[in-house]
Amino acid sequence: MKKYDDSSFRQFTGKSEAHKAFNSLRGIIDGISLDTKINQKEIDELDKWCDKHEFLASRNPFNDLITNIQVIISDNIVTEEEVEDMKWLCNKFEDGFDFYDKFTSDLQRLQGICHGVLADGVIKDEEVIALKDWLNAHNHLSTYYPYDEITSLITEVLEDGQVDEEEKKLLKKYFNEFVNLNDSELQEQINEDVKNVKIGGICAIAPKVRFIDNQFCFTGTSERSSRSEIAKIIEGYGGKYVNSVSKNTNYLIVGDDGNPCWVYACYGRKVEKAINLRKEGEQIIIVHENDFWDEIEDRSH
Repeated sequence: MKKYDDSSFRQFTGKSEAHKAFNSLRGIIDGISLDTKINQKEIDELDKWCDKHEFLASRNPFNDLITNIQVIISDNIVTEEEVEDMKWLCNKFEDGFDFYDKFTSDLQRLQGICHGVLADGVIKDEEVIALKDWLNAHNHLSTYYPYDEITSLITEVLEDGQVDEEEKKLLKKYFNEFVNLNDSELQEQINEDVKNVKIGGICAIAPKVRFIDNQFCFTGTSERSSRSEIAKIIEGYGGKYVNSVSKNTNYLIVGDDGNPCWVYACYGRKVEKAINLRKEGEQIIIVHENDFWDEIEDRSH
């Protein structure tokens, strides 16, 4: 296995890389324990994480973290108490990992949680419900990628209180967009399982819409109003309307036209561009037009 020991490169990126590794580890531990049962594939993923980050083992506190995790998983059994031990150890060292702000750290942890959920290639109802609880407890991440997208997906999936096989495949497809498992064989299997699953634009859930000094764009069609009328409304409330999406865009409104956005229909290049800009860190909020009209109605009362 390749060793990550290029000191000429890591003397510049070492601290950021170490802190990202720590946040991801916390998330993976959270993710694999969401259903309170740790299976062999999840243990193997933890083991491979330790191998991949062996270059950090000479540093504090990774020497303790990696050593303790390897001891815990050495018998291929991880009890609930041992999970709590790993979480306790991470919590103990949390204050030393402050390279990133809280938002970035929590987003890295969220991606780690999705990694943990996907670690055995199976998504369980209990994991989805527990992830929803975590998202609700971390709503300060609203407007950041991929928090809004994951929240929208899980809200839709759990609308009827259960997760069917197609919905599990949908979640697996989405998590797979930013999770790269250390188990290459399982990763290839997941890639094959979800290759025909399509996910389009995903709107934020009940976002706050602020008009003054913010830039708006519209895509799709609306049964309620024309695009020019929507532009006048936006400008009337102090916003600016533009015809194309850029990094300066604050809100992209998606027209319903009888086809709700979070049913994962594809809305074309504007939504695709907005999603790509969100992935790059831009805080463009993708808004379903129903939420836009709700805001207008609230303001008119």
